[in-house]
Amino acid sequence: MLTAEIRATLKEHTGQLGADDLIFVQASGANAAAIFGGDSPPLSRGDARVRRIPFPTRCAYMLALQIGGASLVVQHLFSDQQGCLDVDA
Repeated sequence: MLTAEIRATLKEHTGQLGADDLIFVQASGANAAAIFGGDSPPLSRGDARVRRIPFPTRCAYMLALQIGGASLVVQHLFSDQQGCLDVDA
């Protein structure tokens, strides 16, 4: 049931996911299989845009969520600054 809901939600957002530069995912076990497995998976593990959310532990406690959130902010800030580094721009 949860697998079907995950796949339906991702299918509803296919257009938005297709336009994204990066896709952050945190899923293990059955949840990862719902996203990356099956006959027609919503996302491919080989997609260069897919990144794992960097939780330092398997079970995300508050500190792990804060560390993961900070890592995403840093990723966002550095990706926004890429254009500033281009000499020819």
